[in-house]
Amino acid sequence: MYFLNTEMTLVVFVITLVEVIALFIQLVYYLQRPSDKSRLWYLILLYFLIQYNIASGLFPDPSFAISITIQNIIAYSSGILMSMYFCVYFYLAFDLNHLRFFALYGAFLFILAPFLLIFIGGYLYSGDLDSSRKFLVIIPFLYGVGWLYNVGRAFHIKYFQKSVHFRHPLYIESMIAVYLALVFWMSLPVVVYFDGGQILEQVMTNIGFLIMTISYIRIQVKKSNAEYRMLMLSSGELEALDEVRSKLKKEVDRKNTEMVKQAMILVRNKNFIKQITDRINKIHHAEREIFKPITKVIDKERSLEEELAAFYKIFDHEHNDFHKKLTKKHPDLTLSEKRHLSYLKLDMSNQEIAHLLGVSLRTLRESRYKLRKKLCLAKEVELSEWVKSFGFNT
Repeated sequence: MYFLNTEMTLVVFVITLVEVIALFIQLVYYLQRPSDKSRLWYLILLYFLIQYNIASGLFPDPSFAISITIQNIIAYSSGILMSMYFCVYFYLAFDLNHLRFFALYGAFLFILAPFLLIFIGGYLYSGDLDSSRKFLVIIPFLYGVGWLYNVGRAFHIKYFQKSVHFRHPLYIESMIAVYLALVFWMSLPVVVYFDGGQILEQVMTNIGFLIMTISYIRIQVKKSNAEYRMLMLSSGELEALDEVRSKLKKEVDRKNTEMVKQAMILVRNKNFIKQITDRINKIHHAEREIFKPITKVIDKERSLEEELAAFYKIFDHEHNDFHKKLTKKHPDLTLSEKRHLSYLKLDMSNQEIAHLLGVSLRTLRESRYKLRKKLCLAKEVELSEWVKSFGFNT
């Protein structure tokens, strides 16, 4: 049964129609993700198969205003192009480096060259289609046998590599499906040699491709489901990460607040002790003996540097070794400047910093200007933002 008074059988038409629909569906998916090279290579293979089905199904037809010879050449050319790309598809889709010569050079030497020399040359010279096609398929058939062996060998090498990717069940399934398709493709020269007819040629070609397509769709569905699960998992992980980050921020803010209080208490205590010491020193020498026990206690107290050293130790523990990195990168900074930057790191206000440093707001602004010059900061860089990121970027 033929389709609309053409030479194409109804079976071939139905197969071609299904493949055209599949082509448009896969094209839509590819346009959504143009980086998916495997789908692109599959689309090209599908295109060559469709043009083979159409050309070999319609030609030769005496009702067309083209010579029968040209029609036969077009029909067989479509099959040759499909066969050549089928080899390249194997090489690209499975990254089979061992097939490089067979795919890129063998297809030209053992498929295209015999077609041009033996089939087209012989057919145009003798006009004998039957003899020309029988001589044509001999070299491609031998090439196909070698190809079948080398594909199996390349798959075996890939499978026994250490890479987990090549032992994944989806990859193995795809290899088996394509290898079966190759076996059916290998049978085409035999069908052509014994003149099996259009239907048998098309069925053998499309059965192999049907196996590939079913496997390809199954694999793509599994990949999509896996990507969706990963997306959902990632979404959940992001929410959990945000929650952890929020808790960490609250903890850091709490510790910073405690350190601010500790720094203010430290300075306040030192100022208080200094005031007491100054007042004792102003008392008459004879009366000063009364306060000698108090002065001994005060003398036993740690110096400001010792207090600051203890403070910096705690500060560095909570802020990624801020002072150690700061001293290493900017050894010319004074103790007062380091304290200034530490208080900025704690996100303290200008009033609080000025109070702790014992300076006015004007003096604080001036010292901040000098600090920027020492740190070589650009005008657009905020000192407070630079300080907050310093411990993590060095």
